[in-house]
Amino acid sequence: MSDETIAIPELTIEGLLPKCGLVLLGGRPKDGKSWAACQMALSVVTGDAFGGWLKVREPGRVQLWALEDQFAITKDKVSKLLRGSRPDALADLRVFQELQQPILRGGDQIIRAALKEHPAEVIILDSLFKLTGAQQPTSDISQRDYDVIDRVRRIAIEHNCAAVVVMHTKKGSRGGSPIENVIGTSGITAAADAVIELKRTSIRDGKLTVVGRLVPQEDYELAWHGGPDDWGWTIESTGDDASIGETSQEVLAYLQAQGPTKPATIASALRRTFGSVWQSLLRLENRGKVIRGRDKKWEIAR
Repeated sequence: MSDETIAIPELTIEGLLPKCGLVLLGGRPKDGKSWAACQMALSVVTGDAFGGWLKVREPGRVQLWALEDQFAITKDKVSKLLRGSRPDALADLRVFQELQQPILRGGDQIIRAALKEHPAEVIILDSLFKLTGAQQPTSDISQRDYDVIDRVRRIAIEHNCAAVVVMHTKKGSRGGSPIENVIGTSGITAAADAVIELKRTSIRDGKLTVVGRLVPQEDYELAWHGGPDDWGWTIESTGDDASIGETSQEVLAYLQAQGPTKPATIASALRRTFGSVWQSLLRLENRGKVIRGRDKKWEIAR
């Protein structure tokens, strides 16, 4: 109790990223996880707030292992996020496009060697699938994934840095706890100090939920910007204002896919009560996400 060197790690990005430990960033395919990971890397090296909202307490060096996107796509994303600029801080971002061996078969030593040669305060590994390598016929997927994640956490602790592992949420996850969505019941989140779930709720909107032992639980409402002059995710609100509810998310997704529709038709298609759909439409209207036409049909606000 009197050892002052034993303390909770401070945060690199407030409410999101500890200075030391393991963070899991999960989401469905094509929901924008790699964009968020790239933004996180740029925020740490430049000191610019993540999503224009969460402050960077101390800029630092980053290793981005872009195993999914590799060099060409990563370069394009960085250029778009920086709007073509090349700040001096970009020198603190080092990108790797290949891990020659899976983590459990020597890949961990490759990462350790990279950190020894190029020290970094944050390493981002995109994605867990690439870290595990080809599945062995007799392997237990849950145990293997836990072992991979635990090995990454050890690296983070040894090198006093934060490690972010990008991964998919389980198929069909809707609502509920981010920990349950990211990994189901396999238990591998036990090795994580924080879990971040990114969920796209429509073409232009998303939700970021953060839970963990080193960060407070919080919801953030996101807006997606897809060019021509502005790219990436921005945080629009937090707390209670960020939670639009499962029915509202379904209503948004339905209108995005089907176009202008009357409430009764939406309720029938979603198998929800008319009242719940109507209240969701009113809440979404107040937040500027949908509009009501003269023909009593509702549609996505443009």
